[in-house]
Amino acid sequence: MKDLEINFFEKPSEMYNELMSNSETIIDRINVIVSDNLSNILDTHWENLLYKRFIDRKILDVVVDKELSDDSNYSRCGILAINHFDQKKIKGVKNDALRKAKGSAALLAFDTKWLRDRRKVELEQVNQSVFVDGEIKQKYGFVKNNAKKLIVVFQSSWANINLIHDNEGKVTHDLLNDVFKYKKYQFFQFAKRNKEYDFVFLEDEFNYIYGWFTTNYGTMIVENIQRFMKELSKEYQETHFVGASKGGYGAYHIGKDLEFVDSINLIAPIMDVESYAKRVNNQMMLKEISSNDDNLLLEIIERQKVRPIKPERIHLSTGKSDYNYKHIMDLTNEFPEIQVTETKEEYDHNDIILHTYKEVLKKTLNLE
Repeated sequence: MKDLEINFFEKPSEMYNELMSNSETIIDRINVIVSDNLSNILDTHWENLLYKRFIDRKILDVVVDKELSDDSNYSRCGILAINHFDQKKIKGVKNDALRKAKGSAALLAFDTKWLRDRRKVELEQVNQSVFVDGEIKQKYGFVKNNAKKLIVVFQSSWANINLIHDNEGKVTHDLLNDVFKYKKYQFFQFAKRNKEYDFVFLEDEFNYIYGWFTTNYGTMIVENIQRFMKELSKEYQETHFVGASKGGYGAYHIGKDLEFVDSINLIAPIMDVESYAKRVNNQMMLKEISSNDDNLLLEIIERQKVRPIKPERIHLSTGKSDYNYKHIMDLTNEFPEIQVTETKEEYDHNDIILHTYKEVLKKTLNLE
């Protein structure tokens, strides 16, 4: 009999991503989470939530945790738990594909309903509008608390490149409503709890094209977005920019030379698209942003080189395993006024966001 294939994951979110992209591999293989200290990973709410779901739905088979001292709770759930890697024991685990198929279907059905319900509740509380600047239509959501201070959150949503190609470069409304691709506004929860601010959630989706808040249909749109931000700021005593990951790219490169912005708050920001594309091995990304136009790509790179006019208003979080850590360190060495929160070396890009966004936004904007 052929040995079963085995999936190895370092944390529950990796297993969840695999389930979302290719559920058959989760169903047909033995699923193993291997960690030096699993309790540290499970300190994050999202990781802990996923972990419990995998156990409840009987999708996880084996836990290898070097800090494990008691396996009784796992045994009751039918999970092999060991404190060292033992290939023979792992290969001895029987795979119940039917049970996993039912568990996976139940988990995904629950998540879909939860996300849709959450999106519905959110849309009941947020307004959506469009700012028209020439041929550019800038879409955004907003929550009006009748405040004197404004927070603009640059969204980090990603385009589904295959569907864009299928639709001749245009993102369809169906795609935008896809619960897994566009489920909610990032950091929306702060708008409900912090009434001293109004909130704008700026989407990186203009005329149905994604361009990192930089390009649209082969045209630079940085000045268009900056004009929109200037118009918005006229109603407020303070204006603050926030962005995580790709949203951080937008918040920084749009805000760094605007006088009226009071703070720029970046959580694990991507600062340089060229190095990021190399890091994630996706050179097609550069062609998408630049519409395969070398001159436009040069314009994007030149925009990245523009230095910040008020570095003391920049607050950011990063870590040694972050995508653009070197670029961030070079920037902070050049401008030591920039305030930096640095995480543990083992935290990856998503870990940095999850572990630092509350701290950064509390420290700089007093968000609860």
